[in-house]
Amino acid sequence: MIHNFKVENFYSINEEQELDFTTNKKYSDSYGQYDNDYISKVNCFVGANASGKTNLFKALSFLLWFSENSFYQDLENDLKKLFVPHKLKENKPTKFEIIFDISQNLYRYSLILTPDELINEKLEIKSQKGYTFLYKLENVDKQINIKYNRNCDILPRINKKEEERFKLKKKATFLSFLIGIGYLDKIGLTGITNGCFRNVYSRGSISLESKTEAIILSKELEHSKQKSEILKYLKCFDLGIENYVLGMFKAKFPSETLDLIGFRHTNKEQSFDLPILEESAGSIKGMYLLLNLLDVLEYGGIAIIDELDARLHYEIAHKIISLFANKDTNKNNAQLFFSTHQPLFLNDRDKTQIFLCYKEDYLNTEVYRLDDIPGIRNTENFFEKYLAGEYGAVPRIGAC
Repeated sequence: MIHNFKVENFYSINEEQELDFTTNKKYSDSYGQYDNDYISKVNCFVGANASGKTNLFKALSFLLWFSENSFYQDLENDLKKLFVPHKLKENKPTKFEIIFDISQNLYRYSLILTPDELINEKLEIKSQKGYTFLYKLENVDKQINIKYNRNCDILPRINKKEEERFKLKKKATFLSFLIGIGYLDKIGLTGITNGCFRNVYSRGSISLESKTEAIILSKELEHSKQKSEILKYLKCFDLGIENYVLGMFKAKFPSETLDLIGFRHTNKEQSFDLPILEESAGSIKGMYLLLNLLDVLEYGGIAIIDELDARLHYEIAHKIISLFANKDTNKNNAQLFFSTHQPLFLNDRDKTQIFLCYKEDYLNTEVYRLDDIPGIRNTENFFEKYLAGEYGAVPRIGAC
Protein backbone atom coordinates (compact mmCIF):
# COMPACT_ATOMS: atom_id res chain seq x y z
CA MET A 1 0.00 0.00 0.00
CA ILE A 2 1.09 3.56 -0.64
CA HIS A 3 1.58 5.47 2.61
CA ASN A 4 2.85 8.82 1.37
CA PHE A 5 3.60 10.59 -1.90
CA LYS A 6 5.47 13.82 -2.63
CA VAL A 7 5.91 15.65 -5.91
CA GLU A 8 7.52 18.93 -6.91
CA ASN A 9 7.74 20.77 -10.24
CA PHE A 10 5.40 18.69 -12.38
CA TYR A 11 2.91 20.40 -14.71
CA SER A 12 0.85 22.80 -12.52
CA ILE A 13 2.54 21.55 -9.32
CA ASN A 14 5.25 24.08 -8.50
CA GLU A 15 6.24 23.75 -4.84
CA GLU A 16 6.37 20.34 -3.15
CA GLN A 17 2.96 18.83 -2.46
CA GLU A 18 2.62 15.96 -0.02
CA LEU A 19 -0.21 13.43 0.04
CA ASP A 20 -0.33 11.47 3.28
CA PHE A 21 -2.63 8.45 3.25
CA THR A 22 -1.96 7.37 6.84
CA THR A 23 -3.58 8.05 10.18
CA ASN A 24 -3.01 6.74 13.70
CA LYS A 25 -6.71 6.10 14.18
CA LYS A 26 -8.97 3.68 12.33
CA TYR A 27 -12.26 5.35 11.46
CA SER A 28 -13.88 2.56 9.44
CA ASP A 29 -13.21 -0.72 7.64
CA SER A 30 -11.73 1.17 4.69
CA TYR A 31 -8.21 1.16 6.18
CA GLY A 32 -5.34 -1.29 6.05
CA GLN A 33 -2.79 -1.50 8.85
CA TYR A 34 0.99 -1.44 8.94
CA ASP A 35 2.55 -1.38 12.42
CA ASN A 36 0.88 1.52 14.24
CA ASP A 37 -0.38 3.27 11.12
CA TYR A 38 -3.66 2.86 9.31
CA ILE A 39 -3.52 3.40 5.54
CA SER A 40 -6.59 4.53 3.67
CA LYS A 41 -7.90 2.17 1.00
CA VAL A 42 -10.12 4.85 -0.57
CA ASN A 43 -8.93 8.40 -1.26
CA CYS A 44 -11.21 11.04 -2.76
CA PHE A 45 -9.93 14.20 -4.51
CA VAL A 46 -12.20 17.19 -5.10
CA GLY A 47 -11.66 20.71 -6.35
CA ALA A 48 -12.60 23.16 -9.05
CA ASN A 49 -11.85 22.60 -12.72
CA ALA A 50 -8.18 23.32 -13.54
CA SER A 51 -7.20 23.04 -9.86
CA GLY A 52 -4.67 20.27 -10.55
CA LYS A 53 -6.45 17.06 -9.58
CA THR A 54 -5.54 15.37 -12.84
CA ASN A 55 -1.94 16.58 -12.58
CA LEU A 56 -1.59 14.97 -9.15
CA PHE A 57 -2.85 11.70 -10.61
CA LYS A 58 -0.54 12.11 -13.60
CA ALA A 59 2.39 12.54 -11.19
CA LEU A 60 1.60 9.37 -9.25
CA SER A 61 0.91 7.40 -12.43
CA PHE A 62 4.12 8.60 -14.05
CA LEU A 63 6.26 7.70 -11.05
CA LEU A 64 4.82 4.19 -10.79
CA TRP A 65 5.21 3.53 -14.51
CA PHE A 66 8.63 5.13 -14.95
CA SER A 67 10.20 3.65 -11.82
CA GLU A 68 9.09 0.11 -12.69
CA ASN A 69 9.30 0.04 -16.51
CA SER A 70 11.71 2.65 -17.87
CA PHE A 71 14.68 0.33 -18.52
CA TYR A 72 12.62 -1.69 -20.96
CA GLN A 73 11.30 1.33 -22.87
CA ASP A 74 12.96 3.30 -25.65
CA LEU A 75 13.11 6.67 -23.90
CA GLU A 76 16.31 8.14 -25.33
CA ASN A 77 14.33 10.63 -27.41
CA ASP A 78 10.97 10.44 -25.70
CA LEU A 79 11.53 11.44 -22.07
CA LYS A 80 10.69 15.04 -22.92
CA LYS A 81 7.29 13.86 -24.14
CA LEU A 82 6.44 12.11 -20.88
CA PHE A 83 6.21 15.10 -18.56
CA VAL A 84 6.63 18.85 -18.40
CA PRO A 85 7.99 20.86 -15.47
CA HIS A 86 6.03 23.82 -14.15
CA LYS A 87 6.17 26.79 -16.53
CA LEU A 88 7.71 28.96 -13.81
CA LYS A 89 10.39 26.38 -13.02
CA GLU A 90 11.30 24.90 -16.39
CA ASN A 91 15.03 24.86 -15.68
CA LYS A 92 14.69 23.11 -12.31
CA PRO A 93 14.50 19.33 -11.72
CA THR A 94 11.30 17.44 -10.95
CA LYS A 95 11.28 15.52 -7.66
CA PHE A 96 9.30 12.52 -6.45
CA GLU A 97 9.20 10.51 -3.24
CA ILE A 98 6.94 7.62 -2.34
CA ILE A 99 6.67 5.49 0.80
CA PHE A 100 5.05 2.08 0.37
CA ASP A 101 4.84 -1.28 2.06
CA ILE A 102 5.11 -4.59 0.30
CA SER A 103 5.95 -8.09 1.54
CA GLN A 104 5.78 -6.81 5.15
CA ASN A 105 8.57 -4.25 4.60
CA LEU A 106 8.32 -0.47 4.40
CA TYR A 107 10.28 1.26 1.63
CA ARG A 108 11.02 4.84 0.61
CA TYR A 109 11.86 5.53 -3.01
CA SER A 110 12.96 8.91 -4.36
CA LEU A 111 13.69 10.18 -7.82
CA ILE A 112 15.05 13.45 -9.24
CA LEU A 113 15.05 14.04 -12.99
CA THR A 114 14.64 16.53 -15.79
CA PRO A 115 13.12 15.98 -19.23
CA ASP A 116 16.70 15.39 -20.41
CA GLU A 117 18.20 13.11 -17.79
CA LEU A 118 17.82 11.15 -14.57
CA ILE A 119 19.84 12.93 -11.87
CA ASN A 120 19.34 10.99 -8.66
CA GLU A 121 17.59 7.84 -7.46
CA LYS A 122 17.48 6.14 -4.07
CA LEU A 123 15.78 3.09 -2.55
CA GLU A 124 15.59 2.78 1.24
CA ILE A 125 14.12 0.25 3.65
CA LYS A 126 12.68 1.04 7.08
CA SER A 127 14.64 -0.34 10.02
CA GLN A 128 14.38 0.20 13.77
CA LYS A 129 16.70 3.20 13.51
CA GLY A 130 14.94 4.80 10.55
CA TYR A 131 15.45 4.39 6.83
CA THR A 132 18.54 2.58 5.57
CA PHE A 133 19.48 3.01 1.93
CA LEU A 134 19.84 -0.09 -0.25
CA TYR A 135 21.32 1.78 -3.19
CA LYS A 136 21.92 5.33 -4.38
CA LEU A 137 22.30 6.39 -7.99
CA GLU A 138 23.85 9.69 -9.02
CA ASN A 139 24.39 11.15 -12.46
CA VAL A 140 27.55 13.28 -12.32
CA ASP A 141 28.65 14.88 -15.58
CA LYS A 142 26.73 12.27 -17.58
CA GLN A 143 28.38 9.44 -15.65
CA ILE A 144 26.16 7.03 -13.68
CA ASN A 145 27.50 6.13 -10.24
CA ILE A 146 25.78 3.51 -8.08
CA LYS A 147 26.56 3.17 -4.40
CA TYR A 148 25.49 0.17 -2.32
CA ASN A 149 25.17 0.07 1.45
CA ARG A 150 28.09 -2.05 2.67
CA ASN A 151 26.56 -2.23 6.14
CA CYS A 152 23.34 -3.76 4.83
CA ASP A 153 23.37 -7.27 3.42
CA ILE A 154 19.78 -7.16 2.17
CA LEU A 155 20.84 -6.06 -1.31
CA PRO A 156 24.44 -6.93 -2.22
CA ARG A 157 26.05 -5.41 -5.29
CA ILE A 158 25.07 -6.92 -8.62
CA ASN A 159 27.84 -8.25 -10.83
CA LYS A 160 29.91 -5.76 -12.78
CA LYS A 161 28.74 -6.92 -16.20
CA GLU A 162 25.08 -6.44 -15.33
CA GLU A 163 25.76 -3.03 -13.84
CA GLU A 164 27.55 -1.89 -17.01
CA ARG A 165 24.60 -3.13 -19.08
CA PHE A 166 22.31 -0.91 -17.05
CA LYS A 167 24.57 2.14 -17.42
CA LEU A 168 24.20 2.03 -21.18
CA LYS A 169 20.71 3.41 -20.61
CA LYS A 170 20.98 7.03 -19.56
CA LYS A 171 17.29 7.66 -18.96
CA ALA A 172 16.11 4.65 -16.99
CA THR A 173 15.73 3.83 -13.31
CA PHE A 174 17.93 1.28 -11.60
CA LEU A 175 14.80 -0.01 -9.88
CA SER A 176 13.23 -0.99 -13.21
CA PHE A 177 16.43 -2.82 -14.16
CA LEU A 178 16.58 -4.75 -10.87
CA ILE A 179 12.89 -5.67 -11.15
CA GLY A 180 13.38 -6.87 -14.71
CA ILE A 181 16.30 -9.19 -13.93
CA GLY A 182 14.49 -10.58 -10.89
CA TYR A 183 17.18 -9.32 -8.54
CA LEU A 184 14.69 -8.00 -6.01
CA ASP A 185 12.67 -11.22 -5.84
CA LYS A 186 14.70 -12.34 -2.84
CA ILE A 187 13.19 -9.54 -0.76
CA GLY A 188 9.74 -9.86 -2.33
CA LEU A 189 9.98 -6.54 -4.12
CA THR A 190 8.58 -7.05 -7.61
CA GLY A 191 7.45 -3.44 -7.88
CA ILE A 192 6.07 -0.57 -5.85
CA THR A 193 2.57 -2.05 -6.13
CA ASN A 194 0.96 -5.39 -6.88
CA GLY A 195 -0.33 -4.01 -10.16
CA CYS A 196 -1.90 -0.72 -11.20
CA PHE A 197 -4.89 0.28 -13.30
CA ARG A 198 -5.21 3.93 -14.25
CA ASN A 199 -7.01 6.16 -16.72
CA VAL A 200 -4.37 8.88 -16.40
CA TYR A 201 -1.21 9.00 -18.47
CA SER A 202 1.65 11.39 -19.08
CA ARG A 203 -0.39 13.72 -21.26
CA GLY A 204 -3.44 13.72 -19.05
CA SER A 205 -6.63 11.87 -18.35
CA ILE A 206 -7.54 9.49 -21.14
CA SER A 207 -11.30 9.37 -21.51
CA LEU A 208 -11.78 6.38 -23.77
CA GLU A 209 -14.71 6.53 -26.14
CA SER A 210 -17.47 4.02 -25.53
CA LYS A 211 -16.57 2.30 -28.80
CA THR A 212 -12.97 1.77 -27.68
CA GLU A 213 -14.08 0.47 -24.29
CA ALA A 214 -16.55 -1.85 -26.02
CA ILE A 215 -13.82 -3.31 -28.25
CA ILE A 216 -11.52 -3.84 -25.26
CA LEU A 217 -14.34 -5.50 -23.36
CA SER A 218 -15.12 -7.79 -26.30
CA LYS A 219 -11.49 -8.87 -26.56
CA GLU A 220 -10.91 -9.43 -22.87
CA LEU A 221 -14.20 -10.12 -21.13
CA GLU A 222 -14.85 -13.51 -22.70
CA HIS A 223 -11.55 -14.85 -21.32
CA SER A 224 -11.59 -12.97 -18.02
CA LYS A 225 -11.72 -15.12 -14.90
CA GLN A 226 -13.86 -12.32 -13.42
CA LYS A 227 -16.59 -12.83 -16.03
CA SER A 228 -19.15 -14.37 -13.66
CA GLU A 229 -18.36 -11.78 -10.97
CA ILE A 230 -18.82 -8.93 -13.44
CA LEU A 231 -22.19 -10.36 -14.51
CA LYS A 232 -23.26 -10.46 -10.89
CA TYR A 233 -22.69 -6.71 -10.56
CA LEU A 234 -24.26 -5.93 -13.93
CA LYS A 235 -27.44 -7.59 -12.71
CA CYS A 236 -27.48 -5.58 -9.49
CA PHE A 237 -26.87 -2.31 -11.41
CA ASP A 238 -30.46 -2.45 -12.74
CA LEU A 239 -29.39 -2.44 -16.39
CA GLY A 240 -31.83 -5.15 -17.42
CA ILE A 241 -28.94 -7.43 -18.39
CA GLU A 242 -29.48 -11.12 -17.76
CA ASN A 243 -26.48 -12.77 -19.43
CA TYR A 244 -23.70 -12.54 -21.98
CA VAL A 245 -24.20 -13.39 -25.65
CA LEU A 246 -20.99 -14.67 -27.24
CA GLY A 247 -19.97 -15.23 -30.87
CA MET A 248 -23.06 -13.63 -32.35
CA PHE A 249 -22.17 -10.06 -33.27
CA LYS A 250 -19.57 -8.63 -35.65
CA ALA A 251 -18.49 -5.09 -36.42
CA LYS A 252 -16.73 -4.01 -39.59
CA PHE A 253 -14.02 -1.39 -39.36
CA PRO A 254 -11.79 -0.06 -42.17
CA SER A 255 -8.88 -2.29 -41.15
CA GLU A 256 -10.61 -5.36 -39.72
CA THR A 257 -13.80 -7.15 -38.73
CA LEU A 258 -14.14 -7.83 -35.00
CA ASP A 259 -16.24 -10.24 -32.99
CA LEU A 260 -18.17 -8.32 -30.38
CA ILE A 261 -19.79 -9.48 -27.20
CA GLY A 262 -23.49 -8.93 -26.65
CA PHE A 263 -25.91 -8.97 -23.73
CA ARG A 264 -29.33 -10.50 -23.19
CA HIS A 265 -31.93 -8.08 -21.84
CA THR A 266 -35.07 -9.39 -20.19
CA ASN A 267 -38.01 -8.43 -18.02
CA LYS A 268 -38.56 -12.13 -17.18
CA GLU A 269 -41.38 -12.34 -19.75
CA GLN A 270 -39.70 -11.08 -22.90
CA SER A 271 -36.06 -10.77 -23.94
CA PHE A 272 -33.77 -9.67 -26.75
CA ASP A 273 -30.03 -9.67 -27.47
CA LEU A 274 -28.10 -6.43 -27.91
CA PRO A 275 -24.55 -5.98 -29.22
CA ILE A 276 -22.29 -4.06 -26.89
CA LEU A 277 -21.99 -1.09 -29.26
CA GLU A 278 -25.71 -0.48 -28.78
CA GLU A 279 -25.46 -0.42 -24.98
CA SER A 280 -25.52 2.96 -23.25
CA ALA A 281 -22.25 4.82 -22.66
CA GLY A 282 -22.77 4.48 -18.91
CA SER A 283 -23.33 0.72 -19.11
CA ILE A 284 -20.13 0.26 -21.14
CA LYS A 285 -18.16 2.46 -18.72
CA GLY A 286 -19.40 0.45 -15.72
CA MET A 287 -18.46 -2.85 -17.38
CA TYR A 288 -15.04 -1.53 -18.37
CA LEU A 289 -14.27 -0.37 -14.83
CA LEU A 290 -15.44 -3.64 -13.32
CA LEU A 291 -13.27 -5.65 -15.74
CA ASN A 292 -10.17 -3.84 -14.51
CA LEU A 293 -10.98 -3.00 -10.90
CA LEU A 294 -11.96 -6.54 -9.89
CA ASP A 295 -8.44 -7.63 -10.90
CA VAL A 296 -6.96 -4.81 -8.80
CA LEU A 297 -9.02 -5.97 -5.83
CA GLU A 298 -7.95 -9.59 -6.26
CA TYR A 299 -4.22 -8.82 -6.34
CA GLY A 300 -4.18 -5.93 -3.87
CA GLY A 301 -3.00 -3.38 -6.41
CA ILE A 302 -3.93 0.27 -6.84
CA ALA A 303 -6.41 2.07 -9.09
CA ILE A 304 -6.03 5.72 -10.13
CA ILE A 305 -9.27 6.94 -11.70
CA ASP A 306 -9.75 10.54 -12.76
CA GLU A 307 -13.43 11.58 -12.77
CA LEU A 308 -14.59 8.11 -11.80
CA ASP A 309 -18.26 9.08 -11.96
CA ALA A 310 -18.16 10.46 -15.50
CA ARG A 311 -20.98 8.78 -17.50
CA LEU A 312 -22.03 6.84 -14.39
CA HIS A 313 -25.08 7.31 -12.20
CA TYR A 314 -24.14 8.22 -8.65
CA GLU A 315 -25.49 4.94 -7.25
CA ILE A 316 -23.41 2.80 -9.65
CA ALA A 317 -20.26 4.82 -9.01
CA HIS A 318 -20.97 4.59 -5.28
CA LYS A 319 -21.24 0.80 -5.53
CA ILE A 320 -17.92 0.53 -7.39
CA ILE A 321 -16.18 2.67 -4.77
CA SER A 322 -17.70 0.58 -1.99
CA LEU A 323 -15.90 -2.50 -3.34
CA PHE A 324 -12.65 -0.92 -2.12
CA ALA A 325 -14.11 0.37 1.14
CA ASN A 326 -15.65 -2.95 2.20
CA LYS A 327 -13.25 -5.38 3.90
CA ASP A 328 -15.22 -8.35 2.53
CA THR A 329 -14.66 -7.33 -1.10
CA ASN A 330 -11.21 -5.83 -0.52
CA LYS A 331 -9.36 -8.46 1.48
CA ASN A 332 -5.93 -7.72 -0.01
CA ASN A 333 -5.77 -3.99 0.78
CA ALA A 334 -6.16 -2.67 -2.74
CA GLN A 335 -6.20 1.14 -2.89
CA LEU A 336 -8.41 3.46 -4.88
CA PHE A 337 -7.50 7.06 -5.71
CA PHE A 338 -10.32 8.86 -7.50
CA SER A 339 -11.34 12.40 -8.36
CA THR A 340 -14.87 13.65 -8.70
CA HIS A 341 -17.01 16.75 -9.15
CA GLN A 342 -19.83 15.08 -7.21
CA PRO A 343 -19.68 16.34 -3.58
CA LEU A 344 -22.11 13.63 -2.46
CA PHE A 345 -19.17 11.21 -2.41
CA LEU A 346 -17.63 13.23 0.44
CA ASN A 347 -20.20 11.98 2.94
CA ASP A 348 -19.05 8.39 2.33
CA ARG A 349 -15.47 9.19 3.37
CA ASP A 350 -13.67 9.99 6.60
CA LYS A 351 -11.85 13.29 7.06
CA THR A 352 -8.47 11.65 6.41
CA GLN A 353 -9.68 10.29 3.04
CA ILE A 354 -10.67 13.61 1.45
CA PHE A 355 -8.11 15.73 -0.41
CA LEU A 356 -8.95 19.22 -1.63
CA CYS A 357 -7.14 20.76 -4.60
CA TYR A 358 -7.02 24.46 -5.43
CA LYS A 359 -4.95 27.22 -7.03
CA GLU A 360 -4.95 30.12 -4.59
CA ASP A 361 -2.92 32.28 -6.97
CA TYR A 362 -4.34 30.69 -10.15
CA LEU A 363 -0.87 29.44 -11.13
CA ASN A 364 0.21 26.74 -8.67
CA THR A 365 -1.61 23.60 -7.58
CA GLU A 366 -1.89 23.08 -3.84
CA VAL A 367 -3.51 20.19 -2.02
CA TYR A 368 -4.53 19.64 1.58
CA ARG A 369 -6.28 16.87 3.48
CA LEU A 370 -9.61 17.75 5.05
CA ASP A 371 -8.37 17.05 8.57
CA ASP A 372 -5.64 19.68 8.05
CA ILE A 373 -8.43 22.17 8.78
CA PRO A 374 -8.65 22.59 12.58
CA GLY A 375 -11.78 21.35 14.30
CA ILE A 376 -13.10 19.08 11.53
CA ARG A 377 -15.25 16.22 12.83
CA ASN A 378 -16.35 13.08 11.02
CA THR A 379 -19.92 13.75 12.15
CA GLU A 380 -20.12 16.82 9.90
CA ASN A 381 -22.08 16.86 6.67
CA PHE A 382 -19.09 17.18 4.34
CA PHE A 383 -21.34 17.52 1.31
CA GLU A 384 -23.23 20.55 2.58
CA LYS A 385 -20.21 22.28 4.09
CA TYR A 386 -18.13 21.83 0.97
CA LEU A 387 -20.88 23.29 -1.22
CA ALA A 388 -21.18 26.18 1.26
CA GLY A 389 -17.50 26.92 0.72
CA GLU A 390 -16.45 26.23 4.31
CA TYR A 391 -13.59 23.95 3.25
CA GLY A 392 -12.41 25.97 0.25
CA ALA A 393 -11.39 24.35 -3.05
CA VAL A 394 -14.58 25.44 -4.81
CA PRO A 395 -14.82 27.52 -8.00
CA ARG A 396 -14.72 31.28 -7.45
CA ILE A 397 -17.49 32.17 -9.87
CA GLY A 398 -17.58 35.90 -10.47
CA ALA A 399 -19.82 38.26 -12.39
CA CYS A 400 -19.64 37.89 -16.19
